[in-house]
Amino acid sequence: MKKMFFFIILLILSSFLFSNDLVTVLYIVDGDTIEVLFKDGKTERIRMIGIDCPESLKKNNPDEYEGISDIEYLHNWAVQIKKYTENKLINKKVELQYDSISDKRGYFGRLLAYIIIDEVNLNIDLVRKGYARVYTEAPCDLMNDLLSAQKEAMVKKSGIWSGAVTKIETIRNNFIIATDVHYDAEGNDNHNLNDEYFALKNISDNPLNLSSWIISDAKGKNKFTIPDGFILGPGMLVYILHRAPGQNTKNKLYWGSKGTAIWNNSGDKIYIQNPQGEIYELYSWK
Repeated sequence: MKKMFFFIILLILSSFLFSNDLVTVLYIVDGDTIEVLFKDGKTERIRMIGIDCPESLKKNNPDEYEGISDIEYLHNWAVQIKKYTENKLINKKVELQYDSISDKRGYFGRLLAYIIIDEVNLNIDLVRKGYARVYTEAPCDLMNDLLSAQKEAMVKKSGIWSGAVTKIETIRNNFIIATDVHYDAEGNDNHNLNDEYFALKNISDNPLNLSSWIISDAKGKNKFTIPDGFILGPGMLVYILHRAPGQNTKNKLYWGSKGTAIWNNSGDKIYIQNPQGEIYELYSWK
């Protein structure tokens, strides 16, 4: 009986701890941090959970933003993002949704919450627009949704990711490249599928385990998953072809397309995505 009573008390406390609050936004500290007024007259500083916007009030750390090393670039985006948040939230009523995994308060005692306005989760919206990165340093309920939104922003090169060049170039120079790209097959591309091809080359000094890496076109409609256990040795090439006349080998992998060409001759891109969801542009043409 005592255990049951204790369990009921926990449920009540949990419900109180993670219940939502309707508040009025008073001030925007930064893109991901706001000050709000509660119904009882109390004010609090809110840190948007699961995300991290570039800093407008202090120096940015470029290591936190993949492919971006320019601190001034991050600061300029921080100013724009803060203005966006101001236009979106200032003097508006918003709902604070709390997370069941995360602590209710973070660094400096700030409340951690999702900001809901007009039935839109602003945390996810900022990530999808490329105005914030996912704060993967701490778990939260919506981590998968946030990561999915970040992938979308990175592929589209939205917001801060429009200048994410450095890491891509680093990968091209030190890791893996697309080479011998032949996107325009002789004659009708759809009738000569294996004349559309390209090669991946390992230009690092170490073997690369490419198991479950995904290759896709610019729109992400055509995708090819590299088979499990595929290792690309240092300096080695593997050609990615379309139809499979035979078995995959250490230097040939077959996409297995269903009778249609993959690449757009007038302009397209080759992306590669690792199992952690990080997406890199390997090659593009217009």
